[in-house]
Amino acid sequence: MFFEITKKSSFIKICLLLLLSSTCLTSCFEDAEPDGIIGGNGLVPAVFSFEPSTAEPGQRVTITGNDLSSANLVTFNGAEGEIESSSDNSVVVIVPPNATTGQIEITTANGVGRFRENFTVFIDGAPIIDEISPKSALAGEVITLKGSLMNAISAITINGIEALDLEVSPEQVVFTLGEDTPFGLSQIQITSSVGISTTDTSKTPFFVYEVLETLIETFDANENILSHGFDAEIDFKGISSEIDASAPFIPTQIDNEYYYVGGTSNTGDSGSFSGLIGSSQQPAGTYAGFFNDEASQDINNVYFNLDINFGETQGDGTEDLAGIRMRFDEGYDADNDGSTSDELMEYRPSIIDLAEKGFEPDENGWFSISIKMSEFINSGPRGNAGSWDLYQLEELTRIAIASRREYDGPYSLSIDNIRITKGGPINPVN
Repeated sequence: MFFEITKKSSFIKICLLLLLSSTCLTSCFEDAEPDGIIGGNGLVPAVFSFEPSTAEPGQRVTITGNDLSSANLVTFNGAEGEIESSSDNSVVVIVPPNATTGQIEITTANGVGRFRENFTVFIDGAPIIDEISPKSALAGEVITLKGSLMNAISAITINGIEALDLEVSPEQVVFTLGEDTPFGLSQIQITSSVGISTTDTSKTPFFVYEVLETLIETFDANENILSHGFDAEIDFKGISSEIDASAPFIPTQIDNEYYYVGGTSNTGDSGSFSGLIGSSQQPAGTYAGFFNDEASQDINNVYFNLDINFGETQGDGTEDLAGIRMRFDEGYDADNDGSTSDELMEYRPSIIDLAEKGFEPDENGWFSISIKMSEFINSGPRGNAGSWDLYQLEELTRIAIASRREYDGPYSLSIDNIRITKGGPINPVN
């Protein structure tokens, strides 16, 4: 925010200075807070820590922070605990019998505070989950939980929906995800002979996702949504089984067919682009049924998933190697150039960027990646005027993947298994 202070109003000047000073003090206090604090009402109450971090129902937990003397409600993942005592800097509370692993939330006269890290509720004799496979799944898919004391499990629910077809053994349980299971990052609730316990999403995350069924490309069908571009630098293009053996850096398939484009990049001719793998254009609104709801309006909740292989690369790993594009070709002219064919949002991966996100290639060079839509940025050629404030996913008209190289020389790009999901990634890294 910008303020203009003139000689005509010294009173306004003083008020604004006071306001800015107050803002500075607030910012300084915020910066000084330990990591993990969430204040529900400004800065108060502030939860700094809890001790112990793991407890059984009936045990005492001490919460430390600021402005806690008026605490009137403490919940453990939604279950209300009994407050024994409170002061400005601490609250002592008893873990309730129905508590499960999750966030501690404290309510005072001034607001609500919580800590980002989960509090672990331990129930003696309860099953212990060490591994969830897969970590992300569609409703109707089969899930395996591995751990100990698993044969005590009698029921499993995810987001309130009971799992089906339980197969229980001492070291694992296998079940089917119910068809109506809501999507998103999910706790798995386990009913056993000793009570109810839940998984900790910070340690064993599990996602239920939905996939955009009308935009799936595996390149195994006779007709493909994606088609090749016609850049002069492309020497080889098409389905993998049809590529001439002389093409550069042809990888081993990850499964069945994939799409391949290869040639010789010439930055002096076409900048850092060396060819487009476009997609057939759809009318604006084609995908509205999938995206036009409250959950998918959060672009942090929508993912672009694919398998991608960059072939042999040069440089130090910081170079962009592809441009994954979401295009909006109807009704948008964000840069006011008279054209609605250059409006797009794009994600540009590099080897280092993918490694920092936790994605590593397999032995054949294939990356299986899932990228949040929030990481796509405007990269239109004439003005960079667009943003997610303007573009809406329900108005998506096509996707495109450009093989991008920031150096001269031979290159290849192979892609497979393209899907867009909401609620979670197909390829989580944690």
